[in-house]
Amino acid sequence: ANSTESVASVMSWPLLARVFDLPLADPQKDQLAKLFVETLITHELGHAVLSCYDIAVTSRLGESAEANSLEEMKAELMGMKFIVDRAAETGDTKHLHDLYLATIACGLDYVVNRSSSNGFGTNMYSDVGKVMLASAFDTGSLVRVGDKYMIADVRAGFAGWTKMADEICALYTDPATTPETVVAYVRGRVGKAESNEKYRDFIAKASGNI
Repeated sequence: ANSTESVASVMSWPLLARVFDLPLADPQKDQLAKLFVETLITHELGHAVLSCYDIAVTSRLGESAEANSLEEMKAELMGMKFIVDRAAETGDTKHLHDLYLATIACGLDYVVNRSSSNGFGTNMYSDVGKVMLASAFDTGSLVRVGDKYMIADVRAGFAGWTKMADEICALYTDPATTPETVVAYVRGRVGKAESNEKYRDFIAKASGNI
């Protein structure tokens, strides 16, 4: 937990602070670090759903780089479903908002810090960040007002992510899914994200390029 909190504070918070124009010493920083631990737990639980170690699943998905990316997408997005279900039970909308912010920070970390282009060795995490952040703009949950970014609709954001989780789980369970299907799906999702101008501007600001 402590190492995860350190990653959140050192690697993710500066990115989040830059896009939302927050001071680096903002008190939300410590809270974000703790929320990162919660999102990590739900991510790992997401891996257990339709396990990729099941031979029937593996035979459908294949063992490509895109299959690895799909598995990470499934884990992250199923984690979002767990978060939404829990919020529905508790009625804690404030916690849902805070977790949404933590998820955006996680997505930024995935894209900016965890791609093969910066020496991470694989794109499976950056692929996850790309599709999640692009979805946030597509659903209108994350918007740009002038030079600043704002969270406009947390529930719409989570709804977009959980819909994608269902879509991915359908690929896992559909007997017609083939390794070629997986490659096409992931490349299509990532390509669409990369062509999203709002997403590209968001990453540029997080990276300090604008």
